[in-house]
Amino acid sequence: MKKQIKSSQATQLITRVLGILALLVSLHSQAKLRVFAENSLSHIKKSYQSEAFIMVLWSIECTPCRAELALLSKIKKQYPQLNIALIATNDINAEIELNKILQQSGLDQTNNWAFSPDQYQALKYQIDPDWYGEMPRSYFYNSNHQRLAISGKLTQEMIIQWIKQNVASSE
Repeated sequence: MKKQIKSSQATQLITRVLGILALLVSLHSQAKLRVFAENSLSHIKKSYQSEAFIMVLWSIECTPCRAELALLSKIKKQYPQLNIALIATNDINAEIELNKILQQSGLDQTNNWAFSPDQYQALKYQIDPDWYGEMPRSYFYNSNHQRLAISGKLTQEMIIQWIKQNVASSE
């Protein structure tokens, strides 16, 4: 009888340890969101110095944005050399939900940002004074960091054509 109790206790202990390990792995693999504040756009450009990249603005409330995130994830798998910066216009206080969406879309390891609290208008203007807040909103930066702004949902063809023109092949 004692052996069964010890065996049962050992099983419970192992189950608990495995549960804790799974939780730690889950927390570690979550998106690393940075706070998008006054100088963040400059930081993003510097991180891609002389490289082309796509910067996508999205939000929790934007249904077309989620479809676009899924498309970007699919394309990123095809073109791992593609640089993507994702900026959630929700403030960083929504981090748990933002991380969940990024993880579900497979983009939790990209360059992820969320707006600093209570600065929506100022940050929107800093990104683009001509942007009125429509979503999704994307910016295609070439290697000289000249950009093309696009409002509305991106298509696979549009993105792949831009990649072929602006992103060095890894082959």
